[in-house]
Amino acid sequence: MHELPVTENIFKITMEQASLNNAKRVNSVTIKMGEGCDFVPEIIQEYFQIFSEGTVCDGAKIVANIVPTEILCKECGKKYPKDLYMYTCPACGSDRLRPLISSNLTVETIEMEFE
Repeated sequence: MHELPVTENIFKITMEQASLNNAKRVNSVTIKMGEGCDFVPEIIQEYFQIFSEGTVCDGAKIVANIVPTEILCKECGKKYPKDLYMYTCPACGSDRLRPLISSNLTVETIEMEFE
């Protein structure tokens, strides 16, 4: 249920951009979500369909790009993609690693049709 206000914001942003660009139709909205984000893309799609009924967004698809967690070495500052079996930094050998878990959600692109 916590997807509802987030989806409402996605819809408002999309409608604003469609209006500013005189779009005839919105085909898709691509969102970028951190791996630590606990929103479910399918639920966002369902709510988006409800909000968009009868608008230029009616029938638009939500495309979710999930950004994977990275690991930061506190010793040398290098960042690496998360690996379940990474216990030491590949660059310096330090075990002072910290996960960088993103929980952000942003609208990345809006695919529109014009007259």
